[in-house]
Amino acid sequence: MNHIYLITPALKDDVNKDYSRIHAVQKFSQDEFVELVKNMKQLCQLVAGEFDAKKKNLAMYYSKKVLDKLYNLAKQVSENEKKFEIGNLLLFFNNFMEVAPSTDADFNQSHPELEPYADMIHAYLQNPDTSAVADADGLVNAGTGFNIDYQGNRLTIQVYNNYVDLYKWFIAHREQKRQYDPNYEKHTQTEKRVKKGKVASPITYTQTELEQMLEKAVCTSVEHGELYFYDKNKDKYIIFFAERGDLYHAFEFTEDNNEEMQKIWERGKRDLVERIKLAANV
Repeated sequence: MNHIYLITPALKDDVNKDYSRIHAVQKFSQDEFVELVKNMKQLCQLVAGEFDAKKKNLAMYYSKKVLDKLYNLAKQVSENEKKFEIGNLLLFFNNFMEVAPSTDADFNQSHPELEPYADMIHAYLQNPDTSAVADADGLVNAGTGFNIDYQGNRLTIQVYNNYVDLYKWFIAHREQKRQYDPNYEKHTQTEKRVKKGKVASPITYTQTELEQMLEKAVCTSVEHGELYFYDKNKDKYIIFFAERGDLYHAFEFTEDNNEEMQKIWERGKRDLVERIKLAANV
């Protein structure tokens, strides 16, 4: 199972705390809170789209306690009321969990500068090969990673602060590797007539191109077997249909195909449309 640990700014509520590692704020407006949650969502949206509770392929963590404190602060310093918009945005995080508190007293005492995210960092260190830290402006000067002392070793924690790099990490660590079927009879590089005289459009991409697109393609939902990729250079959509297991064949179409464009909306609404466009940049 892969693990994503999402870190955000925190409320600076104790002058005696060490905030050298965590971005701490004393003022935060509702507009700033809305932008933060939008950034959090965009950062994790492609990865979260593959969450499957039944397969237990992904665990995602954030700190609701931290966000609640920021939101309460935002309500105090802002006249602008955005409760409805904020509520809708936070629905995205329904599948995120609070990480269990660390019981490693030595670690907790050695890294007070990581509060309130010491529990997350400790959890990351238990499974570093299958874990990623997603930074939504929560870390100070972390860049793409930072060093930490743990159990007598100097370790580097990789940090992902944009959705492109985080999704690339997830693709590389995806437990079930996708495979493209170049021998599927219906959709090939040659035009064919199928049922009722309809024409099955030929595939215009090479096998290598399709294999690369398949890795980046986003799923409609865990209940359906379609994956979508948008080629922004040629302005084409590619659907990958699941045959069996993780084997897929492809079909391509353009935006003037109203029937297929309607299916995208029916299968995933705005979230799917957004994820398809985000993946086009990966």
